[in-house]
Amino acid sequence: MLSVRWGGAGRCAGSPWLRRWQPEVVLGHDPEAALRHGCWRKLICGASNQDLAAITDLAWVYTRAGIHCIDVAPDPAVVAAARQGIAAALDPGQPPPWLMVSLNDDTDPHFRKAHFDPRHCPADCPRPCEAACPVAAISTTGVAMARCYGCGRCLSVCPLGLIEERPWRLERSQLLEILETCQPEALEIHTRPGAFSAFTQLLALLQPLLPRLRLLAVSAGGPLAHLVPYLWQLHGLLVTQPVPHLWQLDGRPMSGDLGRGTAHAAVALALGVSRHGPPGLIQVAGGVNRHTQKLLDRHGLSGHGEKPPAVLGRPPEARYPGRRLDLEDAPLSREALDGVIARVGRFGGDNRAGIARTLHRISAIRNRSGEVIGLTCRVGRAVYGTVAVIRDLVESNQSVLIMGYPGVGKTTVLREISRVLADELERRVVVIDTSNEIAGDGDIPHPAIGRARRMQVPDPQHQHRVMIEAVENHMPEVIVIDEIGSEQEAWAARTIAERGVQLVGTAHGHQLANLIKNPALRDLIGGLQAVTLGDEEARRRGSQKTVQERCAPPTFPLAVEMHSRDCWHIHWNVARTVDALLRDRPVQSQVRRLDERGILHVQNPSPCPPGLGEPGTSSMAQSAMVQPAPSAAQDIPLSIYPSGVTSHQLDALIHDRQLPVQVVRTVDRADAVLSLRNSLSHDPGARRVAKGLGVPIHVIKSAKPTQLQKALERLLLRFRTKGNAVV
Repeated sequence: MLSVRWGGAGRCAGSPWLRRWQPEVVLGHDPEAALRHGCWRKLICGASNQDLAAITDLAWVYTRAGIHCIDVAPDPAVVAAARQGIAAALDPGQPPPWLMVSLNDDTDPHFRKAHFDPRHCPADCPRPCEAACPVAAISTTGVAMARCYGCGRCLSVCPLGLIEERPWRLERSQLLEILETCQPEALEIHTRPGAFSAFTQLLALLQPLLPRLRLLAVSAGGPLAHLVPYLWQLHGLLVTQPVPHLWQLDGRPMSGDLGRGTAHAAVALALGVSRHGPPGLIQVAGGVNRHTQKLLDRHGLSGHGEKPPAVLGRPPEARYPGRRLDLEDAPLSREALDGVIARVGRFGGDNRAGIARTLHRISAIRNRSGEVIGLTCRVGRAVYGTVAVIRDLVESNQSVLIMGYPGVGKTTVLREISRVLADELERRVVVIDTSNEIAGDGDIPHPAIGRARRMQVPDPQHQHRVMIEAVENHMPEVIVIDEIGSEQEAWAARTIAERGVQLVGTAHGHQLANLIKNPALRDLIGGLQAVTLGDEEARRRGSQKTVQERCAPPTFPLAVEMHSRDCWHIHWNVARTVDALLRDRPVQSQVRRLDERGILHVQNPSPCPPGLGEPGTSSMAQSAMVQPAPSAAQDIPLSIYPSGVTSHQLDALIHDRQLPVQVVRTVDRADAVLSLRNSLSHDPGARRVAKGLGVPIHVIKSAKPTQLQKALERLLLRFRTKGNAVV
């Protein structure tokens, strides 16, 4: 939810928010429904603003734009002016926006006005205060108190320091009488950490009015470390009240700045409270401008539902990460379901449809007769900048495979990759859009893919044919594919890669190990074949004689596992990773995390393949290498003599896990002997020397990496090094 702060009458009519809201209010103007859907928007006219003419104009303009709430000062004249503008703007049958009145429990910068005596101003004063005031409230006669809303810009610019602030607040004895006259639908209480006693007293005074309110907003700001405990304290008080509440978070109070910094501050505060604060709706304020919505989308705070399902006979609901919300109390009727179906596109063979020129996806649930009895409406949106995490991979001209759980954002990343490759790198990009999920429904693709060309698939079962057709007919340099799921599509991807075309695609599976177990998609990672080993090689590997090995180079040399929207695991060499997994050896991937400030952090950095730059060197992120801290035991490693276990196996495990262990060739230099069962019977000399020197022998059942790792960890726990001796 967003709030828009008034910054002067001259800036309202041309506000980019008004132009943006017109197509966006798809749920109607009902404030309660908007609040329930998380797309509620409020106009803040100023808790100290008493400019009646400007407030009437603002109320008219924003009511026409579909605003859900208008926040004004606790003044009957101001409330009457706002209601006059609302009444003039309403269409027949349109629900009016709620009128909210702002109060404060203690001293607050929102409740103040500037004051100075103009007789003390020198005649030659350049009067910078007049230029600083956004509402032209300052003149040669002083401050027009009705127009001043307490922004404070004039306080610091006066060269003589003549301007001072004076608090503006209602007396508690007058408060109930004024509120009874105003009859607002909602109240906002401005508070601050440490003012719990004053907040409690004000809330007790308002008890007679609370049952009649539609909403109670609590406005607060400050450092997160102080704000979160205070909100939890207020939460224990508010949950017992007869009115719903929300948290209005002031990232930068009284800020009308249009820069990114104010938006970052507002969204960062909302992100912190959403993670650590009490439950409840969050309204972003104090720094809302044209950059705010993009930041909210980036962090998943935009309030749009992920998958709102509608099933016949059940109430429709919206599902958000970690919670769900009923959209209606009544069960869904057949007429309502048919009305939705009539307004969306045609369902294809995969039971998916869309809405023209949007990225939303509607999936159908059918009964045994083929009739639609339920819908899953997945909200799609373009999120710009997501490719920054793997931009160096995308620019490498090598094929990239992206994996992850459903809903983690794979299609969103593909959409942004298509735009970057086509617009910024000027490549010839063709998008194979099976379900119209990448570029939206209809014949005109969504602008989120830039200048990339889109080929639609008539039947999902024929996606592999469209892939080959794209290469043969349209001369692409890059082909983007979503949801490679069949053996034929895997074969088509290999054919395209062998023709020298870069592939960027997604596949079903969370990690590479899932593709190894999927017979239909094994060809993407090189395919598998059974190989019979000789006795010596099987003994050296410590495995059975018949094993599985990769039979061809992978179609995708690079792979990305999306564990979350801000945590990605990179496999620089898919062939090497697959070989290690087939031999049951541990695999170490590169981990990239994007923090709240948009800075990329890289863990376990690996050498890049030829042709690739250092990770994270794109213009949109800076990488921070995080090396594992060296252990004190690495100075004097534990010496192990292997018997029946190959040195190659131990060396690989020690290197992958960075264990403070070294392999020695003779028993007399060892701290311990690691032996397979019955292996020492073939080496009686080593057994005799170990017994004579008192070197302990640790026996394991097999030479699998998991067994070896557990054995080494036990030995490391048993032995502690001190100086050059093991004690």
